[in-house]
Amino acid sequence: MTFEWIAWLGNLIKLFGDLIPQRKLIPPTHRGIKYKKMKHIVVLDAGCYWYWPWFTEIHTLCIAQQTLWLEEQDVTTSDGHVVKVRGTVTFKIRDTVEAVTTAGVHTWDILDQIDDEAMAVYCAYIGENTFDHARVDRSHTNAQLTDLVRERLDEYGVEVVRAQMTSFASGLPLLHLGG
Repeated sequence: MTFEWIAWLGNLIKLFGDLIPQRKLIPPTHRGIKYKKMKHIVVLDAGCYWYWPWFTEIHTLCIAQQTLWLEEQDVTTSDGHVVKVRGTVTFKIRDTVEAVTTAGVHTWDILDQIDDEAMAVYCAYIGENTFDHARVDRSHTNAQLTDLVRERLDEYGVEVVRAQMTSFASGLPLLHLGG
């Protein structure tokens, strides 16, 4: 015996539920993105909002400062050293309608986008410099990485506070056995 009628009943209940106004709370650390009839985009400030689920959908996007740990990657420096690099990016989404729309609507997953773009910047930076340059003056390296990542992520409405390498390691056992 099949139970398709249960799925049908669930869909019927959802239909009636979508006709009841819903409440959405947006905390001060977030902004809301409201899709009216899936055609019009409205950015909502912090607060309490009522909407009709049949016509509208609301998503939230964190704009508060947060830190993203980047994946470990193997990179070859310009002088031929193979190193394992890990890093972080501290960022926040700019609190403007354009930035929230770009980060929340025109980008599928902003955290993945930040991770991918920042890792590409780290890889290019380490690959263009020598092993000693990146290892000796870590504060200068982090300042340059911050500027480069900031420039790359600006188009997504992301304000980079700091980008830094958390580990920069070399050595055959470490590279072959893992960190």
